[in-house]
Amino acid sequence: MIPLRLSAERLLVIAAAAISITLTAITVSAVLRQSETLSERESAALRDSATRAAQERVTELRATLNRLFAQAAGAWAELGVDALDAWSARHPDWPLFLLETGDGWTALPLSPAGNPPAWRTSDELLAAAEIEFAEQDPAAALERLERLAERSADRGVRISAMVAAASVRKKLRQPQAAARAFRDVLPQLEQEPALARGAFAVKLAMVECWLAAREYALAREALLEMLRAVNSAHPGRHGQADVAMMRSRVTWLRARSPSVLATPAEREIDERTDRELQWADARAARRDQLSELEEEMRRLLAKRTQPSEGVISFVNTRAGDIPVILALRAIGPDRRLAVVMPTQELIERYWYSARRTQPWRVVMPEQVGGSEMIVALGEPFGGALVVPTLETLQRSAEQSSQRLVLLLAITVAAAGGWGIVLWMLSRSLARQRELAALQRRFVADVSHELKTPLALIRLLTETLADGRVSDPQRVSQYLGTIGRESERLTNLLDTILDFSRMESGRRSYVLRACDVGGAVRAAWALFEPRFAADGFTAELHVADDLPMIAGDAEALQQLVVNLLQNAYRYAGDARYVRVDVQRERGGGAVVIMVQDRGIGMSKAQLRRIGDSFYRAEDARVRSTRGAGLGLAIVRHVVAAHRGRMDVISRPGRGSTFTVTLPVGRIPDESASAAGDDLAPEAARLPNGDGRAP
Repeated sequence: MIPLRLSAERLLVIAAAAISITLTAITVSAVLRQSETLSERESAALRDSATRAAQERVTELRATLNRLFAQAAGAWAELGVDALDAWSARHPDWPLFLLETGDGWTALPLSPAGNPPAWRTSDELLAAAEIEFAEQDPAAALERLERLAERSADRGVRISAMVAAASVRKKLRQPQAAARAFRDVLPQLEQEPALARGAFAVKLAMVECWLAAREYALAREALLEMLRAVNSAHPGRHGQADVAMMRSRVTWLRARSPSVLATPAEREIDERTDRELQWADARAARRDQLSELEEEMRRLLAKRTQPSEGVISFVNTRAGDIPVILALRAIGPDRRLAVVMPTQELIERYWYSARRTQPWRVVMPEQVGGSEMIVALGEPFGGALVVPTLETLQRSAEQSSQRLVLLLAITVAAAGGWGIVLWMLSRSLARQRELAALQRRFVADVSHELKTPLALIRLLTETLADGRVSDPQRVSQYLGTIGRESERLTNLLDTILDFSRMESGRRSYVLRACDVGGAVRAAWALFEPRFAADGFTAELHVADDLPMIAGDAEALQQLVVNLLQNAYRYAGDARYVRVDVQRERGGGAVVIMVQDRGIGMSKAQLRRIGDSFYRAEDARVRSTRGAGLGLAIVRHVVAAHRGRMDVISRPGRGSTFTVTLPVGRIPDESASAAGDDLAPEAARLPNGDGRAP
């Protein structure tokens, strides 16, 4: 039967281990799938967000460009190139426009240096020009021009007459009057779209007049004001040819009035002029670089068909080292307009103008590196790509690490939990086997304890019954032996029944004022004859100042009897027993100490002290009678009195049992309590270097 039981236990453990491994694997797999699902969901959310943003940005760009082209078409239909030039100058957010003409492409806004305005003509203006050049009479021409500037009903003619009159005064060597005339015509000239480009030439002429009149302070101010106007105009208005003209006037001024000879105020103006000139030079260089696309446009669009009215097409190219996007649309019959947009500036405008932080960024394909592409933006944004930001990648890596840590924690926790379950199961099975072995040994020991006296009683009884003994002395001796063996059997059975009541919690203790010394003396009186008969050195020391405690005198006497019986059985050759009863220092408890010099206990035996049915495997222990219940009963009694038991023992050097019983509150009336219900946690088993049998 035992092998079958062991096999069943082994199969139970194997089945539990298999179940635990399976459930752990299922748990880990579920957590892993959940982690992958969360990661995919986050990626999908990021991709959806970027896709929606891309659609919104492309839609917004196309809507803006459509409005822009519609306005350009209206300007073209109204006044042609001049109106389109004025319109383009009013849109500084777009760096440059390219207009398809009959023989190529023209950059807008037009540069004043290469595209002077078409001054208005009339019969009066032609007549004044004939007087000035054919008749060589500038004064008469000046008079006629000034009269025309005052009386003409055509605003364009009046402005053209004023400019011509100022030019005649300059020719007549009247520089101051000419400069003032140029200055007076500027406000009207700048308000006339078709002639506004002429303001640049008029300002240059005014500066030349101030220089000719040696009005260097006025020339400085005029040049600085002119540069400021250039830098505040559309970034594509002035090219490097325009800046070169202004730089030559600055050089001319510095040659006639060096900064070192100027006043502090004039030197400050010169410094500002240099800064403005440097900025204008940078703007002009960029404008000319973008305008180089005129040739590129011819090449790129040579094979392209004329786009339908209202349809925008995009071209991605480069202007030097600047990636640009060309948005192209027809604005009239045989006329196309292209909006030139540096790719990076367009991306900055449409993707980074939002105030809130986005989880992605826009880069060119060559800038992707190791980032994973989310969305490709296509031609409207120069083929740029949307990729996660570094913060998004770091956050994703952190979340992946956290999920990995969680997965490992769950794995370890599941494996650890099932490991604990298996350990507890194996311990429980081991404990059951141990209890079964102890119970079998207990049955064997008790059977032996019962069999010997019963056999003796039966033998003596049969001898007396058969009348084989007639000697009265021997009959009396036999009867005495029968009585003692019967009493021993009764005590053994009482002990077993008493222990059973203790284990089940049915043993009651009557706690009242108890004299511990008296209980110890009563137990000693039972054993003193046996000690004397077997040649023991037995000593009893009971202090005189012992306090009364709340205790059960009968249970305490049983406790001492069991300790004395333990000392008697395992006294060895030393045959020494000493009992000391004294008051603990402080008076809070009474201490009972039972000491012997017997066989002692090992550390392993000491750890099992007080276990039910336990008897050490030592041959010297097994050779003595006993059921392994004595110290277990002592443990119960000590726990019932809220005391503790300490043991110090070494093999071959004896053992010392110390029982400490607190004084406690002595009840006025008798009270009973179940042993295991009276704070069993108060009992303290030793874990020192001693051992119990």
